[in-house]
Amino acid sequence: MRKPTVRCLRWYFSTLLTAVAFVSACTTFPPPQPAEDLKSIAGKWEGWGTNFRAGRFQIKLSVKENGRWEMIIDPPYLTFGRNFTGTAMIREEKFKFETNTPGLSGTYTLHYLEGNRWLLFTSDDDDTRAQLRQSLR
Repeated sequence: MRKPTVRCLRWYFSTLLTAVAFVSACTTFPPPQPAEDLKSIAGKWEGWGTNFRAGRFQIKLSVKENGRWEMIIDPPYLTFGRNFTGTAMIREEKFKFETNTPGLSGTYTLHYLEGNRWLLFTSDDDDTRAQLRQSLR
């Protein structure tokens, strides 16, 4: 009878630790830049993301000036894999994104911090978040 309780407590504590790690690792960013042109987020970005089901993962994102983007994550996201594609657009004065993988859409924000450009994203369901720094590679 104790085994289901132990498993439940392990799941609870691992979820809690993931949430605490995410919150404590967040940097305080200045207010976002206005979303005026997709060219301002075009380029290569690298960083990490967090999803409460998949945990923490590394991200490489490439955004083209026309809004098309490609993303590689490591480790793979559950059954969806490692490679994702989609489209970025400007709606309601915000950078929005949609994936070709069902169910993932959200908002990008562009920030400048200590001489670096940062692209943050949050999924519409608030389940996935990421912090990416512009890459010169």
